[in-house]
Amino acid sequence: MKKQIRALQEQRTELLNEAARIYRAAIDEKRKLTETEEQRIESLTAQAKTIKDTIAVLEEIGDEGEARIPGFVAGSLAGNNDNTQPQRGPFSSFGEQIRAIYQASRGDVDPRLLAVNSSASGGSARQSDDAGFLIQPEFVQELFSVSESIQDGLGEILGRCSSTTLGPNANRLVVPYIEDANYSDGSRFGGVQIYWAGEADKVTSTKPKIGKWECQVENLDGLAYATEEMLQDASQMESVYMGTFRKAYDFKLSDAVLRGDGAAKPLGVLNSAALVTVAKETGQAADTIVYENVLKMNSRLATNRGVWFANKECLPQLATMNLSAGTAGVPVWMPAGGISGAPYASLFGMPLIFTDLCSALGDLGDITLLDLSQYRIVRKGGLAQDSSMHVRFEYHEMAFRWRLRVNGQPQWKTVMTPYKGSATRSPFVTVAARA
Repeated sequence: MKKQIRALQEQRTELLNEAARIYRAAIDEKRKLTETEEQRIESLTAQAKTIKDTIAVLEEIGDEGEARIPGFVAGSLAGNNDNTQPQRGPFSSFGEQIRAIYQASRGDVDPRLLAVNSSASGGSARQSDDAGFLIQPEFVQELFSVSESIQDGLGEILGRCSSTTLGPNANRLVVPYIEDANYSDGSRFGGVQIYWAGEADKVTSTKPKIGKWECQVENLDGLAYATEEMLQDASQMESVYMGTFRKAYDFKLSDAVLRGDGAAKPLGVLNSAALVTVAKETGQAADTIVYENVLKMNSRLATNRGVWFANKECLPQLATMNLSAGTAGVPVWMPAGGISGAPYASLFGMPLIFTDLCSALGDLGDITLLDLSQYRIVRKGGLAQDSSMHVRFEYHEMAFRWRLRVNGQPQWKTVMTPYKGSATRSPFVTVAARA
C-alpha cells in the first residue's frame, strides 16, 4: 500500500508544480492570468484534490484493510504481474467505467480511474487534458475474449494462436531460436551432425545454428462516438461497446493473421515465406476444389495439429469431391446418409471451420490448412482509451478512441525441407489460385 500512496503523492506534486509554474510565469511577466490559464489551473488543482482524497482513504485503510472494501482487490494498485488468480478492479462493469471516463472529461475525476491507471502503468497515471484513461484489465480480457462462439469463425483464429504479453519496459519480443529448416543432408538443429566412427577415427565438429525471432508491437486504433443519452445508461454502453468492439478487434486481428503484409501490422500466413502453396491439378477448372487438392495439402502439413479454414463458397465443392474409380467416381466427404445428415465438420480427422475471412472460391487462401500454434501474437499491456468532449461538442456527443499495441507473425521463418523427399512442409498450407 505504501508504494501506491507514494506514487499518488508524486502525481499530486507534479500537478501542483505545474499549476505553480503557470502562476509564476504570469507574475514574472507582470500580467493577469488568461482565461485558458485559469481553466488549466482549476483543472490541475481539482485533480490534485481528488488524488489527495484518495491518499487519505488509502492511508486510513492500511494494508490489512484492502480486502474489506467492496469492489477492491488486494494488490490491484500494485501492478501485480501474477496472473494465476483472477482479480477484479474497482469498477463493477465496463459500462460503469465508460460513464466515469465521460464524467472525468467534465472535471469530475472518479478516484477509481486513478487506481486503474496506477495499476496498469506502474504508478504513472495516464491522464491528459482530454481525460485519457486505461481500461480496467479484466474488461480488456473480456473485450478480447475468444472463448465466446462468435459468428463467422472470428474467434476460432485468434484463439488458436500462441500469445505473449510484454512487460512495462518492452515494446518488442526478441527470442533466440534454432534455424532448423533443412534436413536434406541428415543434419539437425541447423547443422548438428552425429557420425558412426571406428576406433581412433577423426570426428568433424558441428554446432546448431542460432537465429533471432523479433516482433515489435504496432498500434491498432478504433474511434467511436456516444450521445449524452447513451452515456446516461451504463448497461446500454456495456452492450454496445463491449459487443461491437470485441467483434471489430477480433475481425481486424484475425484478418491480419491470415493476410497481413507486415507493414505496421502483423505478417499474415498467406504472405509469409513459411507458406506452402500446393499447385493446382493439370487441367483443373477455375473456381473448383478437387480431392487431389486437399489430399496434397494434408501431405505438406509439417505438424499433426492442423485446422482447415475455408470460405463458405467452398462448401459445394467439398460436398461434390470424388475419388475416381474406373469411369465413375466415389464421394469422399459427404456422410453415408447423404444430405439427410449434417455435413462432416472435419477433413482427414482435422476440424473444418467456415469463415468469410478466407478468400473467395478460386483465389489463393480460399481453403487453408493451418497449425496456428506456430503463429505468435505479441501484445503490450491492455487496451488504452482516450475520450474527448470537444471533437463532436456541437452534436452533444462524446468521442472515444481505443488503442491496442499488438503485432504478430509466424514463428517459422521458412518452409522445412525433409530428410528424404523433395516436397517441402510447413504449418501453413494452401492451394494455388484456380482462376
